[in-house]
Amino acid sequence: MPGVLSSSCNAIDRRDGDSGIKGAVLNQFASGAVKTVAKLGILADIGADAVELVKRASK
Repeated sequence: MPGVLSSSCNAIDRRDGDSGIKGAVLNQFASGAVKTVAKLGILADIGADAVELVKRASK
């Protein structure tokens, strides 16, 4: 099975044209962006929960 996945990824990579240094840079950027967005989402959720608790406490 690993051979099938590997060959599929290579075919996609060749079609896409993002191989070598350019592909590595784009992959690193995308990985960092996803991590940052996930952290911001968690922070927003915690903030929304805090606001909800304050609203409930003030009633």
